[in-house]
Amino acid sequence: MAAAVVAAGLFGSLAVLESPVLPLLGLVIGLGAVGGVVFVKVPAPSALARQQYVRGSLLVAGTVLVTIGVGHHPAQGLAIVGLLGSFSPWTLRWITGG
Repeated sequence: MAAAVVAAGLFGSLAVLESPVLPLLGLVIGLGAVGGVVFVKVPAPSALARQQYVRGSLLVAGTVLVTIGVGHHPAQGLAIVGLLGSFSPWTLRWITGG
């Protein structure tokens, strides 16, 4: 899990460093705001709804940054995704049949 977080941080940093600032900011804020609505599962005026919205927005914004970072370096992105997938506990249990 820690390796996945480090890889996501790396690709998010690459997106910030290698992309024009205003279009990147527009994508992250716009998609994060819209994506946050999808994660709200309780009535809107509650505090829990605000928490779910913020978590969803941050998740979508982070996913956008990682996707853009991988888009700048697709070979490295695919290699890291393959390595993380091949060493995940779910994959190892599936391979061993357990």
